[in-house]
Amino acid sequence: MRAHLALLAASSIWGLSYLATKTALRDLGPFEIAAARMLLAAAIFLPFYLRRRRALAPRQQLIAGLLGIALYYALFNLGLQDARATDAGVIQASIPAVTALLAIPLLGERASLGAWSGIALSMVGVVALVVGTTAAGSGSLGGDLLIVASVLDWALYSIYIRRLARDVDDAAITAAALVVGAALLLPLGAAELAVVTPRLTPSAIIAVVYSGLAASALGYWLWSYGLARVQAAAATAYLNLLPLVAAVSGAIVLGEHIGIVEVSAGVVIVAGVTLAALSSRR
Repeated sequence: MRAHLALLAASSIWGLSYLATKTALRDLGPFEIAAARMLLAAAIFLPFYLRRRRALAPRQQLIAGLLGIALYYALFNLGLQDARATDAGVIQASIPAVTALLAIPLLGERASLGAWSGIALSMVGVVALVVGTTAAGSGSLGGDLLIVASVLDWALYSIYIRRLARDVDDAAITAAALVVGAALLLPLGAAELAVVTPRLTPSAIIAVVYSGLAASALGYWLWSYGLARVQAAAATAYLNLLPLVAAVSGAIVLGEHIGIVEVSAGVVIVAGVTLAALSSRR
């Protein structure tokens, strides 16, 4: 029961991170947010990283930090400058399906007909959302495509982590990714200060602290705790909460419109992810 509650909490916390990032972007630059957020999270994991830093080779740490933190949050934050929180949440709901797709050539995993159908269904949902909202004038093609790129990046990171996890525990990998990723983002955030003057408003500070301590540090720990005790396919199902939480919070706080395109695309993506996950368990 505790494991399922941990997964539920992690998914809910991550779902609110879209709202937090959109709020922070009103007063801070995308790289400033990413650097500040990850520095907070890295500070918590730094003692553990220092004890276990030899568990991973420097090259492995660099790749994990680049894919899982620096590149991912750069794409995510840049995308959310224009993309709506609702659209970003719906697009990122396809992460499990995209990961399953890339795992076939990169990890040699086999996919059943049901898994292939689920992956295809999720892709159709993403395309429908991007094209539909852009055509309707409610979405941002550039922003949505950056969010799509963040999905591909996170899928590659997940596959790389699967390889590393054969020899190293998840906690050591997470600590290395956070610390090295924060180090990579720091010069980008510092450089952005020269062109973007941050406004340290209460809402921006709260949003960054939430993103760093809750979404990054606590969220990663809760997810790792739950994933270690629940089957991967069942745990993945909790990620379906992300677009729901992102859409509801975006509508209530940011006044984003949720129309038939967003709802339909979200249902199709979640259905595809669920079908792929269920098929993988057989």
